[in-house]
Amino acid sequence: MRHEWFTAWADQHLGVCILLARAAQLTDDEVFAAFDADPATTQVLSLAQADDDPSTFRVRIGRCDGWLYAVEHFTGRGAGDDVLERLSRAGGQAHALWCTQEMAGFHSAGDGRVTTRFDLGMPKYRYGSDPDRYVEEMTRAGLMTAGPMNANGPPRPGSGLQLLESITGLEVRPEMLEAALPSAVLRPPW
Repeated sequence: MRHEWFTAWADQHLGVCILLARAAQLTDDEVFAAFDADPATTQVLSLAQADDDPSTFRVRIGRCDGWLYAVEHFTGRGAGDDVLERLSRAGGQAHALWCTQEMAGFHSAGDGRVTTRFDLGMPKYRYGSDPDRYVEEMTRAGLMTAGPMNANGPPRPGSGLQLLESITGLEVRPEMLEAALPSAVLRPPW
């Protein structure tokens, strides 16, 4: 149950989106542009600092082991098709896990097109140009159960994180999500 910390962490933070992307060298400004974040508002902030104003929504970005990662709190722009497509162009890949206390989903893109998207609570209903691409990884993460709904109850963000790590090979740790990182304010609408 190595990933259960994330279920508790996501519940504590109410709404989070984590995006991992591997693409050609993207500058911070290019990543912020993909999220429609204002680069003029760039600051290095921890998660706690980024949440100091509840009316301001930010994306924070970091890099680890060849992966770009983005963390959003209370927004999920990184799970949107436009961001995934932009960050996965030219042979790249981008994967987003978004979680609230009620819902959780996984969205993925490769080479500039959305390949797989599904709700963690209903993993048998997948969409995209290659919806079955990660079935083996989904099975290992415990997401594929009998019946149309996940028999284990509400979606477990920890299972989503296990899937994300299985696909990317990057271990996501709490200190990565909470660290001081370059951030920029998202332009409305959220």
